Amino acid sequence: MTPRILALDPATRRTGLCRPDGSTDTLICPAKLTGDDRLDWWAAAFDAVITDEQPTRVVYESPFIGPHVRSGLALVELHVKLRDVIRRHGIIHTAVPPSVLKKAATGNGNAGKEQMMITARRLGWEGDGDDASDAYLLWWGAREGWWG
Repeated sequence: MTPRILALDPATRRTGLCRPDGSTDTLICPAKLTGDDRLDWWAAAFDAVITDEQPTRVVYESPFIGPHVRSGLALVELHVKLRDVIRRHGIIHTAVPPSVLKKAATGNGNAGKEQMMITARRLGWEGDGDDASDAYLLWWGAREGWWG
């Protein structure tokens, strides 16, 4: 049986997603939501996508903290919510560090957004936005066995 792979590039405002059929989209959290309300919104959005798409595997980009600790911690909280939703659904999941995704996709672990989008287009992606292109590359990599 072919795995039904759902790929996500989670962020606190915009999350790129690639469905099992390879189509992409971007989920956008309402700007007025902050703190726990934002996390609850994301948990409901992740649950709805997983319920609708019925994946057998979820692949997502792991958080990057970088020099901005406050925003990095918010991203870690979001990932905890995402993993909780995935685990409640009983789905196999893989977190891929950003540098690993970039290196696998472009050969450069520090590749920029434009380079990632060019690679995604070369592989057949027809969507818009760097969040969706990263999700597509995560999905592509999972199909090709890049993440095990």
